[in-house]
Amino acid sequence: MITQLTDASVEYSLPVGEEAVPMNALIGRSLRVVYRGAINCVACGKSTKKSYSQGYCYRCAMTLPQCDSCIMSPEKCHYHAGTCRDSSWGERFCFQDHYVYLANSSGIKIGITRGNQIPTRWMDQGAVQAKPVARIRNRLMSGKVEDMFKAVLPDKTNWRNMLKGDAEPLDLDQLWREAKDQLQGEIAALVEKVEAEVATKRAAHPDFNAIEFSSEIEWLDDSETVTIAYPVEQYPSKVTSRSLDSELEDRHRELFEGVMQRHLAELALDKKTEKAVLKLFTSTLKKGLKKTRSHKPAIEALSAVIKKEPLLAALDSATIAGEFADVLAQAGELNGVVEGVLQGIKGQYLILDSGVINMRKFTAYHIELYGE
Repeated sequence: MITQLTDASVEYSLPVGEEAVPMNALIGRSLRVVYRGAINCVACGKSTKKSYSQGYCYRCAMTLPQCDSCIMSPEKCHYHAGTCRDSSWGERFCFQDHYVYLANSSGIKIGITRGNQIPTRWMDQGAVQAKPVARIRNRLMSGKVEDMFKAVLPDKTNWRNMLKGDAEPLDLDQLWREAKDQLQGEIAALVEKVEAEVATKRAAHPDFNAIEFSSEIEWLDDSETVTIAYPVEQYPSKVTSRSLDSELEDRHRELFEGVMQRHLAELALDKKTEKAVLKLFTSTLKKGLKKTRSHKPAIEALSAVIKKEPLLAALDSATIAGEFADVLAQAGELNGVVEGVLQGIKGQYLILDSGVINMRKFTAYHIELYGE
């Protein structure tokens, strides 16, 4: 979702097709999010059965620099080793101002973000307070500083707690002073260590014309704390996660389970055996449907239960396999649907009375949105 901070309050809009739908106005109304199975990679545009790294096809996720492991772990940046997936992209993305910050989402955490992502990054994390504490000229050094402070500060948000309500206000100035004081002796040593690591990498790759590395840290101890409010009418007491993928897989599962239950009834098994068979069939089927939404996972699940339970030898597996294919063909288009009354929005989550859904996960999905 697209976010904008206006007078300390977050305004949300959700891209649907070519439009950006204003979402704040829909709070209190019934929403229906429909997914019909189409996904297109946000980079190359090709159709893909599965989305990786929040919107990419497998090939792009494995080859593009913005999907490399160092994006999630900036302290592992390997640009100066000459092994960046695209050094020109790395020079544009990684060699710009990055900020180390404190945020309060489900409690205190430390993180980093590019300058042009403030305050977007904080809103995406559901932070109710945030404070930049250092400005650094490149991603590697900012990642190293963040990694050092992980010794005294958390770096993760408990998303379930974040969605149960606003975190209690914290004195970020005081928390930062305490953390920095604890690590004062390590800061100078860190700068020397990182400079030496980069020098070693550059010496090992003399033919690579690398950008000069700066270890300079500009501390922002006196920066202002930003306060952020979210459009939420009611927080859930229990957080239940909803997924468009799971909903679509469930529509397939229900069809195949119906066929299986009908044939098991003809065998007149005792209830305990029938329950165990259905449990194995369903668990095997669920795993298969995550890989492919066709009748093949149902055939594999059928083979698994026949192999496990001798009493199922009387089943005509070829006939049942044909019924799996037929029932899917007759069902026509199956959709993944998440619906409920929109009670609020926080981070990248829609908070519905039926559960919460992380819309960022479905960035590359073709969805339809209906409101009542």
